[in-house]
Amino acid sequence: MSPLRALARPLLASAFILDGVDALRHTEEHARKAQPFAPALAKAGAKVPGLPTDPRTLTRLVGAVQKSEAKRS
Repeated sequence: MSPLRALARPLLASAFILDGVDALRHTEEHARKAQPFAPALAKAGAKVPGLPTDPRTLTRLVGAVQKSEAKRS
């Protein structure tokens, strides 16, 4: 792996980690931003079993995934 790539990976991952932590800490704010997409979320939730349609729950789920996946890289 080149030195540039070795430096770029953690720098890119840090943005996802911070956004994930922010989504977990400030769920209401992120859920409010996701509210315009509520009809699309409900439609997707009807097709995908187990997918939460509540913007607050989905925000927490996305935040946790971003935090955990970014740490793996």
